Amino acid sequence: MKRFVLPPSARPASGPARIGARSALRRLILGAVLGLATSVQAQPAWTAPDAGAVAAGPRTSALPAHWMRGTFMQIHVRAYQDSDGDGHGDLRGLITRLDYLKALGITGLWLMPITESSDRDHGYAVRNYRAIERDFGRMADLDELLAQAH
Repeated sequence: MKRFVLPPSARPASGPARIGARSALRRLILGAVLGLATSVQAQPAWTAPDAGAVAAGPRTSALPAHWMRGTFMQIHVRAYQDSDGDGHGDLRGLITRLDYLKALGITGLWLMPITESSDRDHGYAVRNYRAIERDFGRMADLDELLAQAH
């Protein structure tokens, strides 16, 4: 049996490039073992995040002055409530559970990252701070969640 080893010059040092190279290497090995022709898919090009100025909004709030002393619940939206049957929780599903959360005594929500991500890692590698990851819904869904939660 032949052993396939990348030369040192072709091995990435660390980070996401190394993971991509390992994945490509696995596909090559699997193709060689099964006798299949495989191709390495190109990763999408990186785009710089939107870092433009944000207009200042009103500083008034409908929240009571003691809002920070309430009971908060941290929610991983992807794992909470699915509204469209795709198997992943979303903002619309969370909206349908607001009455239940209120009945539990929850007075505040802390959402895990929901921003658009470049690595599909649930919002941690932010691509755009002003966009919602498509699995979670749209910006209009977040606006509705905020309005109904208040």
